[in-house]
Amino acid sequence: MEGALQRRERGGSSYYHLRPKLQLLSSLGTKTDEDETYEPQKQCRKKRKKTCNDVSHRGWADLPVELLGTIYSTLTIVDFLNFGKVCSSWRLSFSFLKQNFMNVHAPLVMYISSRAKKSCHFYDISTRVKYETKLPTFVGKIFLGCSSGYLIFQDFHKNVWVINPLTGHKLQFPNMPQTKKPLNRSDRAIFASFGSGSRFALIVLSQTHETIRYCILRDTTARWRYLSFAKEYWKIVDLVVFDGRVYALTNNSRIGVFNFRTCRFRFLTLGGTPWLTTFVRLVASKKQLLIVHFLPIIFRAKVYTIDLERLKWVKVEDLGDEALFVGAWMSSKSGSTTNWRGLRNCVYHLPFGSNMCNIYSLNEESRGRFQICEPDMTHKIYCWYFLHQAYSPDIIKNED
Repeated sequence: MEGALQRRERGGSSYYHLRPKLQLLSSLGTKTDEDETYEPQKQCRKKRKKTCNDVSHRGWADLPVELLGTIYSTLTIVDFLNFGKVCSSWRLSFSFLKQNFMNVHAPLVMYISSRAKKSCHFYDISTRVKYETKLPTFVGKIFLGCSSGYLIFQDFHKNVWVINPLTGHKLQFPNMPQTKKPLNRSDRAIFASFGSGSRFALIVLSQTHETIRYCILRDTTARWRYLSFAKEYWKIVDLVVFDGRVYALTNNSRIGVFNFRTCRFRFLTLGGTPWLTTFVRLVASKKQLLIVHFLPIIFRAKVYTIDLERLKWVKVEDLGDEALFVGAWMSSKSGSTTNWRGLRNCVYHLPFGSNMCNIYSLNEESRGRFQICEPDMTHKIYCWYFLHQAYSPDIIKNED
């Protein structure tokens, strides 16, 4: 059994690791996972031997649920991922508590080198702690985006890999159809589930080729299809999954709904359409489809929502206790900032290729900026990573 486990950890069919590999960046190169955990376990065994005859002694597995809740609420991400490995009782508690822990945690900024992709790094904007996790080795990887808690790569053989850096889950999509020009770093992708454990969708927006390519993975069968908009008067600038559907935003401010069966967009007839530049992003919240319009020269941002009942654009004046986290790699979401004491009613923006995060208020004023990592000569890609999606990806309700 142990040998089989090791073989799976070295590259099984659906996981590239079976244990969380997220580590504090400050501890890298000083101790291995075994070094960090071996000595405390040995000391615990000695203490248990001395107190095993004590009637009042209670083991770790016997701690009440209320106390476990108090413990996990004070843990860092790495400690919480190790929380479920203490004993079977804690593992069961972890399965129930993990989604709530991830939901209230601040988003992470993920940054990865555009060349050497043996690992990726995460920056916690609430605690300023940095983490690193290892990635499986591919040849000639191209990073296509971060979506639904998964990283999306294309390798040298045109295979597309979808990887969850927290759980180790990985999926391989078949070779993408050959094109005259290869994909580049301006091309992006989104990943979603159809609700069942064996059906997934991958959609690649290539502004270089002016196409959308998508593939639906059903167990072991998958086939790529594509839609070209090279001869259209509009160009697609962003995609997002909202309320079980895939929405698109064009360069002339049109909103479309994608149909997987016909491989076409159904564009909505909307009133009150504002004038927008090409610096726009779609953002999905729990209840609203939002559009963020950036004015980079004067460092301002405006937010709109699409009223799908009245079919009109509406300017958003107040987000309540939420903020919008917008990036250049289709990793944009809204979230509450109450639990981690972040700024509310504002937009956290990661500009393309920059190691700074800009913050804008909804009254079109700048709220400041902060640095994610030290600048160096290596080109890095920055995007948002939402922890709750590592265990609960976006869901597409049907293919229509």
